[in-house]
Amino acid sequence: MWKVKKAFISLSGSFALSVDGIFISVSLNLGKDHSGRLTASVAHCSNAIGQVGVDISGRLSWILNLFQERIENNLKNTLEQKICEAIKRAVSSDLQPYLRTLPVTWLIDEVAGIDYSLVDAPMVSSQGLDVFFKGEVFSRSALPSPL
Repeated sequence: MWKVKKAFISLSGSFALSVDGIFISVSLNLGKDHSGRLTASVAHCSNAIGQVGVDISGRLSWILNLFQERIENNLKNTLEQKICEAIKRAVSSDLQPYLRTLPVTWLIDEVAGIDYSLVDAPMVSSQGLDVFFKGEVFSRSALPSPL
């Protein structure tokens, strides 16, 4: 929905927006925190949009259609700027807090547990992902008892 309201005129209408040919490339930095949990941050983000189309309708929409190409270019530029911002925000506000909740120990039974925290940052290659876990079995009697 669009609306123009000035002292001498009030117009409104609707528009249809189409976005074609979206390309997004994101590289993450994988690491570990002090407790051995996986961390992630955006190292690189780029995107490109092939084409943005706007179909404007409403009373006197022909006036806006005179500027259709400029409107489409402005929308395309704005979308391209906002895509990586949204990805970075999602990694820091959604992914990273989720990674902090993942356990790094598991209680096997009443006697033993295992610590599988990371000892080094994961290594990514074209062949796969190498993850370096501690893998230490510990006695549960060494844990402080709950109050």
